[in-house]
Amino acid sequence: MAGGSAWSWPETSATALRFTGPLLALLGARLLGGTGAAGLALLFVALGMWLHVGIVEATAGLAFFAAAVAILGGATPRIVVGFWLVGAGYLIVRLIAARTWRRLRASSSLTAERPPLPSLHPDN
Repeated sequence: MAGGSAWSWPETSATALRFTGPLLALLGARLLGGTGAAGLALLFVALGMWLHVGIVEATAGLAFFAAAVAILGGATPRIVVGFWLVGAGYLIVRLIAARTWRRLRASSSLTAERPPLPSLHPDN
């Protein structure tokens, strides 16, 4: 997800901010898991950049992976469904919050205060 987020940020954002997430992921993998984990993290960051993986895709992928691990680990179906509902609720709340934010930003813009453009009609 860190790779996809860095790749999809607008080009006007600072380069240092765009690559802080992937670099921190690589550094954390190196410190916690060694060279092999850092190499695997580099592969996943590059794959995320290539596929443009965002928060929704990463959440869905983790949900499928977690469900497989829970089922293979012997968790009851009630626990699996409960956590899936929590994940789906998170995605729905995120979607509603994003739409609300866009509406608030659009309604508070200064477009209503712009003077009308002069007419380009030849009679003027």
